[in-house]
Amino acid sequence: MALYLRMYCVVSVVLLPLLLSQNVEAAAVISIDLGSEWMKVGIVSPGVPMEIVLNKESKRKTPAVLALRDNVRTFGEDAVNVGVRFPKNSYKYLLDLLGKPFDHPIVQNFRERFPYYDIVKSERGTPEFIHDEKTRFSPEELVAQLLAKAKEFAEINHGQQVSEVVITVPGYFNQAERRAVKEAASLAGLNVLQLINDYTAIAINYGIFRRKEINETAWHALFFDMGAASTKAALVEYKTVKIKDKGYVETVPQLQVLGVGFDRTLGGHEMTLRLREHLIKAWEAQGGGDVRASPRAMEKLLKEAERLKVVLSANTEFYAQIESLLDDKDFKVQYHRAASLATGYKVAPLVVRDAVVLPIQVVFSRNIDGVDRQIKRTLFSPMNPYPQKKVITFNKHTNDFTFNVNYAELEHIPSNEIAYIGALNLSQIVLTGVGSALAKHTGENVEHKGIKAHFNMDDSGILNLVNVEFVAEKVVTEEDGDSTLSKIGSTISKLFGSDTETPEKAEEKPEEKPDESTETAKNDTKKANETTTEKQNVTETENKTPKPKTIVLKEPIQTDEQILSLQPLTPSQFKSSKAKIAELNNIDRKRVERETALNNLEAFVVDAQMKIEMEEYAECGTPEEINEIKKLCSEISEWLYDDGYNAETKEYEDKLKMLHEKTNPIFYRHWEHRERPDAVATVRKMLNSSKEFLKAAKNMTKDANADKDIFTDVEIETLETKIADTEYWVDKSLEEQNALKKHEEVKMTIDSIREKMGGLDREVKYLINKMKIWRPKKPVKKEENKTETVIEPEEKEKAESQEEKPDEGAEVETEFETTDTGGEPTEPPLQLSDANEDEHSEL
Repeated sequence: MALYLRMYCVVSVVLLPLLLSQNVEAAAVISIDLGSEWMKVGIVSPGVPMEIVLNKESKRKTPAVLALRDNVRTFGEDAVNVGVRFPKNSYKYLLDLLGKPFDHPIVQNFRERFPYYDIVKSERGTPEFIHDEKTRFSPEELVAQLLAKAKEFAEINHGQQVSEVVITVPGYFNQAERRAVKEAASLAGLNVLQLINDYTAIAINYGIFRRKEINETAWHALFFDMGAASTKAALVEYKTVKIKDKGYVETVPQLQVLGVGFDRTLGGHEMTLRLREHLIKAWEAQGGGDVRASPRAMEKLLKEAERLKVVLSANTEFYAQIESLLDDKDFKVQYHRAASLATGYKVAPLVVRDAVVLPIQVVFSRNIDGVDRQIKRTLFSPMNPYPQKKVITFNKHTNDFTFNVNYAELEHIPSNEIAYIGALNLSQIVLTGVGSALAKHTGENVEHKGIKAHFNMDDSGILNLVNVEFVAEKVVTEEDGDSTLSKIGSTISKLFGSDTETPEKAEEKPEEKPDESTETAKNDTKKANETTTEKQNVTETENKTPKPKTIVLKEPIQTDEQILSLQPLTPSQFKSSKAKIAELNNIDRKRVERETALNNLEAFVVDAQMKIEMEEYAECGTPEEINEIKKLCSEISEWLYDDGYNAETKEYEDKLKMLHEKTNPIFYRHWEHRERPDAVATVRKMLNSSKEFLKAAKNMTKDANADKDIFTDVEIETLETKIADTEYWVDKSLEEQNALKKHEEVKMTIDSIREKMGGLDREVKYLINKMKIWRPKKPVKKEENKTETVIEPEEKEKAESQEEKPDEGAEVETEFETTDTGGEPTEPPLQLSDANEDEHSEL
């Protein structure tokens, strides 16, 4: 259930806002709930509701297992079945191995649980599976193949390629483990939009369905999730907060993770292993022998233990039984269940604030009184919300220096969990050019503000060093500032113009000439005002002092970050892994092509043999043709079950093509003879309808009805001739066709009937459309007080234009509408009968 809840919320809350922020042409985005034992895939695209992707077994979740044996790669249930017989060739519980060195406790625990795997230490210091003499697989490469399969499920379901993904990860995953997941996704050809903690995904789902209950009063919920490999609990707070977006303040609900607890070794798989121990002890008590020495027997016991766990969750007793467990001996034992179980695509905004589980600090050295001392500064404390940016300032360093980024004190982490975190040192950052940056900005009016390192904890919980820069503040007077800034402002004004007029522009502006009677008075007033203004300006200038301003100066510092924990894949290693997976994909593609060609050939041979034995098909070919097809089918059938079973794809395709060439003429004739009766019945029905329309049309001529002279005699004669010609052709062609044998060349084809019907249909529709647009003639007065009728030019043009555009909504409709497609006879555009549609695929 938790797996479904995580999947639903990942798609509905994380993916949809990402899609809605893009244009409507954005491609689909998938979410992968990647667990240790199962994986589930969701997909969403603009305008399409979220849906869970089904695998080839039409199931919503797939075992996170892949197997490779004899160059055949399988996934899911098929891989599980391979693992029962060949445990070494089936890889599972791979999520727990990502981002860990070879000597990690979980890796060693994995080796103890699955001793049949040959796991060695790679060049990077990570575990590596030896598959055979030539092939090795890293955990990233194996997980990448699982993610690529999930991508394939989504593409088959959606019908187009996808490349962007959101992936769930355990909340306790550290920096190295999260980077390893992203590397695996990159190898699978996926761009990770976000890694989301699994318990956060569940909390989002819970909040979405209770959005109306969230208000300014905070309330809390505790989520508990036991998976196959681990158990997690998270305390979450829900309340509304105010956020500012594009100048608008909006009140939206928010969830904040307040506390997290976990045990990465307690899960459903551990229970299965303990049940297997019970089965082993029962087997040993029966004197069955050393079952632990047989990997195949241990896998059978593990599979039965899993079934035992599931059945006993709903039943009080169960018989565990395995046929031929070891040395052809069967195993059967009854178990009872130490307890009883009680019975019991616009997205609303939701602000998500996840919490840091593993705190991070910066460690550096500083000389104090001649002694180098180690200083620690916490960057992200436990339960700090993220995504978030942090800045740390080094204000005592004047030369190049180095600082480390490590995990901080872990008192809040259980002691047994600390060992699973791995290396506590994350990275070392070397800064160069510090002295030159300081020397570049010196002086009495310059104050150094230190070296500032900017960090970002992104949506995926991965720490990134954004940049490092030297910052100083320079105090300048208003005059100093204006000397430079005013020039810049003046240049910008000249380039782009300004609403404020410059003095030069004011002088260029033409002046209005004043009236002579008031000119003298105005000049006197103007001189008096100018004298007063000049005195005021002199006084203000004498009393005015320069006003100081502060300018922030920034200088980038060169950085060199070195990963101290698990090293990420180098470009060459990534390229090598990518090529390895591509080769496996190519092998799969060729295998699928070959299997498809084989299946197509086998199916067609059986179908052709069955049809040729039927009289209705056999009479459509000559005895020589029928015998040749029978012989060819027999030869190919024998070849398939002998040497041909291991043939190449092209051989299957060539033989299928040869069979098509031999059988197509017969299947075509059969289709023509089968469809002809219905086609003839349809054209005769159309002829009868046309005759009825012709009878009515004859009463709409000038001679028959002066008040309703819609049609001309020529039009009536044309339709009458067309009906007669069509009827004569049908009778004559049918007579000639019936005189032929069924294996002879078809004379009266479905296409020829369609053509005749199309000609008649056009004539009838032309007259029908003319009748629809016809209007009574208007009387016109003349000198002799006589009247005559005229046809309006507009009506004439309209009638003529309708000749090429028959109206389908005519009052009198023909019984058959033709479509001139010129297609293959195997897919006729006309459905002229109620015959079995499956037989239309003969050609």
